[in-house]
Amino acid sequence: MGENQAEPEPAPVAELVGRVGAWNHVETAARRTGGTAFRVGDREFGHVHASGALDIDFTLALRDHLVESGLTDEHNLFPDSGWTTYHVAGDHDVDRAEWLLRLSYLYHVLHLWRRPSMRRQLRDVDVHASLHDLDPEQSVIDAFDGLLAR
Repeated sequence: MGENQAEPEPAPVAELVGRVGAWNHVETAARRTGGTAFRVGDREFGHVHASGALDIDFTLALRDHLVESGLTDEHNLFPDSGWTTYHVAGDHDVDRAEWLLRLSYLYHVLHLWRRPSMRRQLRDVDVHASLHDLDPEQSVIDAFDGLLAR
């Protein structure tokens, strides 16, 4: 491929980008280093590489729980950060990838709600209902409780 041509996304990655890009207030954008970034407001909550490596940002506590539960892995380059890496190798991985991104998205929406202008902009995102729809373990809900109380 030429230097300026992006590597085509495999079908599962393209499907994931389409699904997540359809969420309220989510913007997708090509990353300078390749792949597609997912943003809400001014926060990147994840990005996926054409290889299928999906990097997702969580709090450290939430990241620790998700890694310990085997739902995702530590980030391959920054294992001590809140970032995780999940591999989208085929169609069977898209649902979990979307679940993980949705969890991160909800965390970042709650973080953005601290700013009055963003709270108004994101008021149509029902974090409580969306979190309930994900049906996470109680420890995941507990990780959100502090943010929900603010």
